[in-house]
Amino acid sequence: MRSPCHAKPATRRQEPPPRGRPLGRVGRHTQFGGPRVVSVLRRRGAWLQVVVPERPNARPAWISAARARLGATDVSLHIDRSERSLTVRDRDRTVQRVRIGVGAPAHPTPTGRFAVTDKLAMGGPGTTYGCCALALSAHQPRLPSTWNGLDRIAVHGTQSPETIGVAASLGCMHASERDLHRLMRTVPLGAPVFIRA
Repeated sequence: MRSPCHAKPATRRQEPPPRGRPLGRVGRHTQFGGPRVVSVLRRRGAWLQVVVPERPNARPAWISAARARLGATDVSLHIDRSERSLTVRDRDRTVQRVRIGVGAPAHPTPTGRFAVTDKLAMGGPGTTYGCCALALSAHQPRLPSTWNGLDRIAVHGTQSPETIGVAASLGCMHASERDLHRLMRTVPLGAPVFIRA
């Protein structure tokens, strides 16, 4: 069973006290204004190791368990860059399989364990990001110098459907509007996301 939790404002640390130094705060809301739900990796006494977008890829933080309301989900996302596929699983059962576009070789989709942080309504069909997006805790460390947007990775729509099934993005994953609508209904906030090469 995987454990997302609703985080209250809390200090995030590199390690639990007494060794762990404070790294900043985890707020009640995400940078997009949604409720803060984090994915818990493990518990050590009164401390939870969590996946948060305020930390670099593959570098979790620790928060006090007293500052969280624990929940649970059996839903997880499994992304295979080489197969250009996203699979939603409920425990070991495949719920949905989606064909996706991934990052171009110069800007690959990062690999590792992440979490779903937000479900966002976007501009709609035919716009740059399509109808909607699942924002992930992952960051793109290899953005072009001309990029003036955020470095966060998401699964979103596209105005260029020919990029679905191709390695052509700046790191985000492109999916069809139909698949995205189902993902938005199926995938909970805090769901773990595993991306492999």
